Amino acid sequence: MSLFLIFGDGEGNCPSRLFYLPLHLPVLELRNVGLIIKNKKMLDMQQVFSEIREAKKEMKDLRAQYKDALNQADKYQETGDKIKELREEKKKIETKIQQQLGKAYEKLEELKSEVAAKEELLNDIAMTTLMDGKTVEVVDEFQNRYEPTYVVRFKKTNEIQKEEV
Repeated sequence: MSLFLIFGDGEGNCPSRLFYLPLHLPVLELRNVGLIIKNKKMLDMQQVFSEIREAKKEMKDLRAQYKDALNQADKYQETGDKIKELREEKKKIETKIQQQLGKAYEKLEELKSEVAAKEELLNDIAMTTLMDGKTVEVVDEFQNRYEPTYVVRFKKTNEIQKEEV
């Protein structure tokens, strides 16, 4: 029997809890933090994907109009130039301080990389544990419990579609 995984109830209640619903129940729709029940037919994943693509195209057009309007405003251009100068000045100050700190700053950068690698390892272990059907949870030094959150993203593949003759 297939099950559908939901994070939260769409009303902001229990956002970190997992709920399971059989696929034959009403369809779920993303809204704000969670999911709500809607209609009685299941939406097709491809249909939702296509709707997202259409909305993104419309957003792109509207964003271009917005940028054009901003670029026509004199004060906007002037402010942007000031911001660019301030960013350059900020970068020079940061570089100077990094050089003054020397080994301490190098250690900071090493620790950043180490933490990123360990977070990726933790994610892999959590996913494996979940797939084994076990509870996934960690506890910090203050006895606070942490539950994972999962995200599904779609990435364009590099496959070239061949037309059938």
